[in-house]
Amino acid sequence: MIGTFFSGILAIASAAGQPTTFAVPPTVEQLTADCNRPVYASDQLVCEDGELRSLDAQLAGQVRDKPHLGTLEGSTYYEAQGAWFKRRSLCAMKSSHRQCLLTAYAERIRIVDAMGSITPTNQALKSCKPRKASEAIRLSRLSSDAILVANLEGEVIGVAFQQDATKDWQPFIRFEKNQSKVLLRGISNPIGKCPYPQ
Repeated sequence: MIGTFFSGILAIASAAGQPTTFAVPPTVEQLTADCNRPVYASDQLVCEDGELRSLDAQLAGQVRDKPHLGTLEGSTYYEAQGAWFKRRSLCAMKSSHRQCLLTAYAERIRIVDAMGSITPTNQALKSCKPRKASEAIRLSRLSSDAILVANLEGEVIGVAFQQDATKDWQPFIRFEKNQSKVLLRGISNPIGKCPYPQ
């Protein structure tokens, strides 16, 4: 009966010159792995691997605690959570799928933890405006391999990582130290130079 009904609709649509294709609903945007129905190969690995599943749960908790990050749009210095998730899913195409995911999650957890916080006030922060950026920023060291990127009010708007460009996972922003300067690079293009934070 239902098949006959749909056949009738298709026949009417065809006769009226209407296209007979139906819209496919968009996939639900994911911010972390869905282990109830893992679709992506990376989700399947995350759900089967205890360490990766634990990192995913930690990230999910952080995103729940900072709900604005789930809807925050991307910028020069911040990769939106949904965009990060899609890029993370591409780890399935890398030579070391698991290692790529471990690196992606460890980095993202550090970024989400830092986002929106205020940079330490005990550091004398110099502002700079990288050549390819629309706004001036301030940099402060988070650790030997990470630099906080803050707006002029001191709110963290991104994190740059020092990492070998040959690794399977690339940070959204990475930095290269060159004497007293630091070169900030996006995934595919340079952002500009700033003084290296002391």
